[in-house]
Amino acid sequence: MTKNFAQNDSTDSLGRNRENTEDRLLKAAMKVFSKRGYHGASVAEIARSARANVSLINRYFGGKEGLFLALVEGVIVEKQSGKLTYPPYPALADEVLAYLKFRYREDKKLRDFMRLCVGEIATNDELRGKALSSLRYGQDDNFQERLIDLQHSGTIKQDADLEKLFRMISLISFSASFVERELVGMPERATESVFETFSTMIEREFGSSAA
Repeated sequence: MTKNFAQNDSTDSLGRNRENTEDRLLKAAMKVFSKRGYHGASVAEIARSARANVSLINRYFGGKEGLFLALVEGVIVEKQSGKLTYPPYPALADEVLAYLKFRYREDKKLRDFMRLCVGEIATNDELRGKALSSLRYGQDDNFQERLIDLQHSGTIKQDADLEKLFRMISLISFSASFVERELVGMPERATESVFETFSTMIEREFGSSAA
């Protein structure tokens, strides 16, 4: 007997609520987009993988593009507000080095999808505008909070521009994950050596001599 997938907005064919259905669709979309690319992925395959009716993609996300943008937003929001899994360090150079290594490992877990994001957003002006319109550029709330704490403790100069400091760190992080690793194929140890040198330079530039 064929199952009836016609459900209201709060339930799907498996009796799950809308939030759980969206979560399954997002997880399935992550796998399919990462494997086949944006243009090669189909909503039918995503729906099959999620065990959901394909119509729910249109209902919940507005179609394939909306689903992709929801994934991009989710990844960026996680980078902006996700928990840092290493303890805070009292020295600026140590904190910066630990953060760069942490972000490098985390980006590696999503390397296929992140490669796709960079490619699509870099070449599609309309998609880039939609992806970035509601997101804060370059934010990482927990790491910025640590930088603020280091400034309050006197480890970072009181007149240091923390926004500039974070942008510098973000640029190095991005370059390591997507230029050195994906484009150049730089060995991880060589990248870590750059992190170490950069962290020392940051200490000299932004660290307080009184710390």
